Amino acid sequence: MTEKKDIIFNKTSEDMSDIQDESVDCIVTSPPYWALRDYGVDGQLGLEKTFEEYINKLCDIFDEGKRVLKKEGTCWVNLGDSYLSNKSLCMIPQRFAIEMINRGWILRNTIIWCLEENTMMFIKDENGNFFHIPISKVIPGMKVITQGRNNQFNEVKILNVFNNGNKDTLKIKTKTGREVICTPDHQFVVKKSTTIGGSYRKLKIKKASELKITDFFYVNENFNIDLGKNKKDYRDGFIVGFYLAEGSYIKNKVGIYKDNKLSKNSQKRWGGNAPENKIVGVQFSCGIKDISSGYIEYLKRYKINTYTYKNNVVINSRDKKLLQLIREFVDDDTCYKKHLSQSAFNQGNIFIDGILDGFLAGDGCYIKKEDRYRIGITRKNKKLVEDLQILSRLLGYDFRCNFRDNKYTGVADIAIRKKSVRKRSFGCITDKIESIEKNGEKKVFDIEIQPLYTGHLGNNQYKNKICGSSEKIKLKYNNLYFLANGIWTHNCKPNAMPSSAKDRFTVDFEYLYFFVKSKKYYFEQQLEPYTKPMNRWGGEKLNADGESNWDEGTGQKSYRDRNMRPNPKGRNKRCVWKINTKSYKGAHFAVYPEELIEAPIKAGCPENGIVLDPFMGAGTTALVAKKSGKNFIGYELNPEYIEIIKKRLSDYEINIMTKDTIISEIENDLKKKSIWGF
Repeated sequence: MTEKKDIIFNKTSEDMSDIQDESVDCIVTSPPYWALRDYGVDGQLGLEKTFEEYINKLCDIFDEGKRVLKKEGTCWVNLGDSYLSNKSLCMIPQRFAIEMINRGWILRNTIIWCLEENTMMFIKDENGNFFHIPISKVIPGMKVITQGRNNQFNEVKILNVFNNGNKDTLKIKTKTGREVICTPDHQFVVKKSTTIGGSYRKLKIKKASELKITDFFYVNENFNIDLGKNKKDYRDGFIVGFYLAEGSYIKNKVGIYKDNKLSKNSQKRWGGNAPENKIVGVQFSCGIKDISSGYIEYLKRYKINTYTYKNNVVINSRDKKLLQLIREFVDDDTCYKKHLSQSAFNQGNIFIDGILDGFLAGDGCYIKKEDRYRIGITRKNKKLVEDLQILSRLLGYDFRCNFRDNKYTGVADIAIRKKSVRKRSFGCITDKIESIEKNGEKKVFDIEIQPLYTGHLGNNQYKNKICGSSEKIKLKYNNLYFLANGIWTHNCKPNAMPSSAKDRFTVDFEYLYFFVKSKKYYFEQQLEPYTKPMNRWGGEKLNADGESNWDEGTGQKSYRDRNMRPNPKGRNKRCVWKINTKSYKGAHFAVYPEELIEAPIKAGCPENGIVLDPFMGAGTTALVAKKSGKNFIGYELNPEYIEIIKKRLSDYEINIMTKDTIISEIENDLKKKSIWGF
């Protein structure tokens, strides 16, 4: 044969006689899993009668791979497990690794590929309690709220929560002040105008990267759900809301000097061991208007002391019952941090109405002409802003927010109208996208929800049944849910292997085995970011210098001399990789993400080296190899997948070797009396 690079053999990889001995630098592949899918071609791997037969056949192929791999070469194999008819795991990855070791391979690492924070969710747990929590704290079994026709609400069960690690994100803001941070691939229900009407079939699902500032989000502004029993009445709610606006805790002060040090008098009194500040009561700072409006009457149920100075009024109380009420429903104690506790969302709408009225009485300014309340609170207290938004949604009030900067901290300008006058479409209002901007890398999560027929595909309502339409339509309309701010969104493609099993945990990882042929092999170290701040080693200055009392007499001064501080570029890459799966619009069932094999190819293959993939599938290994400045050789039995590979690698010159072209090359080589090699 003639010398070529970037070759795809349209044949099984059981016979690699086309490749010369010790000519390949690196093997990176993901074989078909046992008893999982029929790819529709004769001679395929994975349909063996037993997993033992499958493992032997697979290891035979890697025997051929070992022959063509250079002595310093590396081999990376991504492999998942399967279940037997008795529901037992086969332990195929582990059995495969043992058999590979028995055949002379050296196993260097087992890498776990985890199919991977603050987007707020309003959810319900299995005990019927509601929570306003970040998506990172959501657990399977909780329920999220979705909506069908005629404003019908459904509580949809969360099947899985996926931690997708750090990803590039976008920040999307709307005209009413709603904000969502997500990956470019996250999807939303959108509309191109405020026109009311249309068909559910015409609802558009768009990725965040495809959104424009001319698009509108669908936003639900009224949950219209039962929060449970009214354990607390309106007056209790009013006091809690009034405290959020005007209140603070009374503490036993010890005598703190600047920089959190005890004053000299306190040092003499306590000997340097002063007790912590203890909360002993609550205080409200308000105005004369609050007394004239009758708001203070609710507080007179408790023991209070009132002090008036000109137009200002201070109300103090050390009543244990009042303090207990505030501490039960309010978390934190400063204007920058205080917000509602989770228990506040489980007291019924009467209590919720009292909280919002109490807050508006304290901080709200009623504009009669606009028939709405205006509020200005510190921008730093984002949790309180989100709480007010949830309260408004629970009561069906119109909520708008605009963030602006001032000389100090920034202000959230909020407008609340105690009714909704906006037109609705499918039970939702439309909210225009105002800005889309890059937001850097953030830790992101995704949820998989139970498929639920919500009425988006016809007139008949069959609750809790998967719609009988095509998979594409089911995915589009039966995976919708609301974020806490009301934005109607679509859960992304589930990352774990789909499973209906309810009697075990969902398997959300796979193995990537790192084998080598000999003790000395090529390996380029790969780094990853530190998980903790660098200053735990003594500040941003990484190279230690100088001396300390600790050095004297310990014999450990060499710690500083040897510069044992961390590498500023990052730490050595670990063996648990949190990587999100990627979808591909092609016919292939299982396309592993490019990110999974970037590190193996960079670490295990030198520049301009050759990467071999015995099971090409959709050609991801070849694509990453070319992007990384490497060459590739691949085997793929299915002609349909060859066409997919050709499209994915259309920017590169590749050689497809079919049975006929191989015979032709051999004939030419015989004529030239030469042996093909690389």
